[in-house]
Amino acid sequence: MKKFVLLIIAFVCFQTSMAQCNNVRDLKVSFETNNPSSPKAVFTWRVPLSGIEPGRYQWEARSTGLPLSGSTGLYYSGNDTALSAKFVFTIGFTYTFYVRSYCGGGVYSAWESLKVTQCAFDPPILFDFSSGLPPCSEVKLNQPYNIAAVNWGVRQYNGNSKLYFCTVCDPSDATFITPIINFKKDTTYTISYYWNGNSQDRYVATFFGIIPTFGSGTMEMEFTPTYNQQTPISFTVSSTTFGGGCLYIDDIAVNKTACGRPQNIKLENIKTNGVTIRWQLPSVGTITNYDVKILEQSTGIAVFSKIGIADTFVIAIGLLPETNYRIALSTTCSQGQSIVNSALFTTRCAATNLPYIQNFESSTVPASPSCTSIENIGNPNGWATDAPFSLPGFSGKVLKYAGSNNGNSWFFTRGLQLQAGKTYRLAFK
Repeated sequence: MKKFVLLIIAFVCFQTSMAQCNNVRDLKVSFETNNPSSPKAVFTWRVPLSGIEPGRYQWEARSTGLPLSGSTGLYYSGNDTALSAKFVFTIGFTYTFYVRSYCGGGVYSAWESLKVTQCAFDPPILFDFSSGLPPCSEVKLNQPYNIAAVNWGVRQYNGNSKLYFCTVCDPSDATFITPIINFKKDTTYTISYYWNGNSQDRYVATFFGIIPTFGSGTMEMEFTPTYNQQTPISFTVSSTTFGGGCLYIDDIAVNKTACGRPQNIKLENIKTNGVTIRWQLPSVGTITNYDVKILEQSTGIAVFSKIGIADTFVIAIGLLPETNYRIALSTTCSQGQSIVNSALFTTRCAATNLPYIQNFESSTVPASPSCTSIENIGNPNGWATDAPFSLPGFSGKVLKYAGSNNGNSWFFTRGLQLQAGKTYRLAFK
């Protein structure tokens, strides 16, 4: 009998999966916009979580078309080992950024993409109009006035390109709006611009309020937002009269403040010849000392100056009575000099010699004449000047009290020089 041996051979198949060339991850974009003439986009990504570690990365930035679709719409491209791409881009233009892994041997991953449009700037920023209106800025006509004569534009003035607005005997209502600026919470910024004007129109600027329309100079102020915000700076001209003239604006700048200006100026004990000035510490900078100047408003001439004050107050004397002054107060820090903080005041009137006559003809109705004053106690309607057309026994301007409340209101003339022991006669109509 033959015996058969059944030989069973088992074949064990081991299936080995080939490692994949996977997509990049965490594709992000940031912007460097402090130089408006050469803003940059920075794209970054991370290596894939698994699979073959790429040796290189291929990327394209396109305005139109799919990756590798040709030169039409291709803005920038690259093929290198870096995990980032950086290039100049046009503010306000929309791009799609594509990137994929290259794992060698002609093997690529799928494309990752990110579509971006950037119209916001991070300080420090300077709009100098050397290349025309900034990208993403806007000119808006608020009323249907003469567009040819009422518009914002850029032209040469005194050797530099400047933003300008001119009217030729036309009413006007138009706004220039800068690109959006990114302001961060609890960060102090210094905002400034240069102006030169000879217009009778009315101009208002964001952060600054009403702009002077005659003369020239640099406007500066500090701004500390209490929350993160994105906002532009706008300039609006508004006039329903036939004013005429031009306003030029240049070098709109936003910078993080390194040395803060003195805060909360208070004026105390204003006299005929002096004033006490107090202020609070700046919120930014390592403070060394303060500089104080007092200038006549009409001439701009400094009549009082103290440099390098360690205290937060100063007593100024030697001023003239009944004179308008401007205080210019700044901080010196280890980081440099602050911008100026200002306050206006008028010294009190000196007592006058007799005879004294007050007929109210010098007043601008309903205001009181200069060097007089009114004190309202309680809630009366108070005193005011008037120019009635017909009032028996009166002609010209008068001082009038008119009120329905119980009266407790006082009118004071300017101070009078009186001598002890003399008798004086007071008369009024």
